[in-house]
Amino acid sequence: MSESEKLLKIMHSSFCNYFLLTLFISFGGIFLLSCSNTSDSRYFNGNIVFFEDDLQLETLTGEQVILDGVYAGRMDVCDSLVFMQHFIYPDYFIAVFNHYTGKHLGDFIPKGNGPNEFIDLSWIYQFFYEEGHLKGLLYSFSRKKIVIWDITESLNTGVTYTSQIDFPGSDSNSTLGGYMFFENNEYIVANVKNFDTPNL
Repeated sequence: MSESEKLLKIMHSSFCNYFLLTLFISFGGIFLLSCSNTSDSRYFNGNIVFFEDDLQLETLTGEQVILDGVYAGRMDVCDSLVFMQHFIYPDYFIAVFNHYTGKHLGDFIPKGNGPNEFIDLSWIYQFFYEEGHLKGLLYSFSRKKIVIWDITESLNTGVTYTSQIDFPGSDSNSTLGGYMFFENNEYIVANVKNFDTPNL
């Protein structure tokens, strides 16, 4: 190996060592600076207060209730009612049962293309009372309609009672995005998703 090749090799080795040392010092400096900047006032400007709590722990016990009839899918419970909702039900969307006895109280919200039928339906987003009637808030994606199901009237008569509201901004490029609820039984708060449809 010639002198120039040896010199080049030494210079190359020195450069690599220098580069690695510089890199190590840079990362070490960044790490130390980031650790030293622990100003709590930047994120929290209150006082931490410790207090003793005299809460008593209780062990909850459950009671098994056997539901009559066919039930599957998502379960919602409101007051003394159990709502089972699943796409496998052939003629309806929701089966209702008594929470205490397991008795099947009826099948509601029929499937189909008729005026009071639906080909799709969301989960029950919210239960609420209006004029003494228990109601459920749902959404039909295909119709772009907010569906208010009068549960009390439906249970009393055995027939599904719903009212429908056009979804706000129900043009072809918007739909319900994930949640919806009544605020003070006056305003509907909803997540609206807009999307682009391809030109076919």
